[in-house]
Amino acid sequence: MFGKRLTEAREKAGLSRKDLADKLDVGQNTIWRWEAGERQPSIEKIQAIARILGVTTDELMTTSTPENKNAPTDVAGEGDGTRRKITMEDWIRVPIVSREWTACCGNGISAAEITNMDEGFVLVDRAKFYRFDDMRRPFAIWCDGDCLESAGIKDGYLAVINPAEDVMPGAIALVSIGNSLSLKRVNFMPNGDVILRSDHGPRRLTPEQMEADEFCVIGVLADVHQGRPKAVPL
Repeated sequence: MFGKRLTEAREKAGLSRKDLADKLDVGQNTIWRWEAGERQPSIEKIQAIARILGVTTDELMTTSTPENKNAPTDVAGEGDGTRRKITMEDWIRVPIVSREWTACCGNGISAAEITNMDEGFVLVDRAKFYRFDDMRRPFAIWCDGDCLESAGIKDGYLAVINPAEDVMPGAIALVSIGNSLSLKRVNFMPNGDVILRSDHGPRRLTPEQMEADEFCVIGVLADVHQGRPKAVPL
């Protein structure tokens, strides 16, 4: 991950977090958040970091092929597990929406009153998106709760949502039920029902309940930290 590579490059250059912060004209706490993986610097900052530490941006951003077996074929190895080099052109700036847009991994959190502005952005590998649509661009949302820890989604994580992607059986998606946002595994049934699952068990909605609760799927979970949870069909 970027934070680990930043730490290694900084220490190799013999700089403390304060030294690097002073050279970049940012707070020392900002460097700590970058290295801890809590935030991502802008592309311009990454380029400045590379110059200061005497490395290339590719060295800071290079990552290995995703472990997810359902991910698109890697560029260099064509699915054979070899490493793939990620350059700056392969990263997409995904906006982080306001913390009022909190995705609950449990019963849901009200989304009736959304007023705050976006909270910056994260850089996401383009390969994480099976489909990319400029009219329905991805966004990142904060997670609240622990009902999907089995999928590697923990309280306080950022979930990257892709509204342009179709929901595969068992995939995790951001859904809205009665003005509440939730991350759930989604299965659409032949009779028109939908089954929503988390670590706390399933919930079945009939077409009548979906209409009454204004149920809709906002987008599919494309990434959360180091990878996308696999779909688990019924």
